Order: sequence, then C-alpha cells, then structure tokens
Amino acid sequence: MRLVHIADVHVDAPFAWAGADGGSLRRQALRDTLTSAVELACAEGADALCVAGDLFEHERVTEDTARFLADLFGSATPMPVLLAPGNHDWYGPASIYHLRRVLR
Repeated sequence: MRLVHIADVHVDAPFAWAGADGGSLRRQALRDTLTSAVELACAEGADALCVAGDLFEHERVTEDTARFLADLFGSATPMPVLLAPGNHDWYGPASIYHLRRVLR
C-alpha cells in the first residue's frame, strides 16, 4: 500500500508576528503546500492520503477554508483522504467536520 502522509498543516494559523500582509502570504503558502501534497498523492498513484491532525485551527477556521478543503479533497477522487482530527481541529458538535462535510 502506498500512502502519502501529512500532519500539522494549521491552514488558518494567524502568523501574527508576520503582520497582516505577511500572515496572509504564509496562510496562502500553507494552502499551496497542501494542494501540492494532494497533487503528489494523485500523481504517484497513492492508495490514500492521510492527514494526521491539526489540518486547521478550530478557533480560526473560516467557511472559505471549509470550501477549500472540501474542493481540494474532492479533487482527489477516487483516492480516499483519511482524516484524523487533532487537538487543534478536534471533532465535535461545533467542528466543521460535523457542521460541514469537509469530504464529499
């Protein structure tokens, strides 16, 4: 079995130390890196993409991020994307994992 494994992406990290513009650039870089991981998994014919914890930060996640993740992971079909929530992106009644399907 061929797996691509990533963890601790923290898509909506604040990067407060970088200022508004720097933080925005860093968050976009995280999205680009996640996109590259999905593209790599597809290109290499991986059997699954495993995302092990802290994909996003619950306190900062936006609807835009939820849409981005759903679209990105949906583009990997038919390869399964396996999510294991972590302490920053926990699964619960208020989580986007519960409120909005991140995977289609």
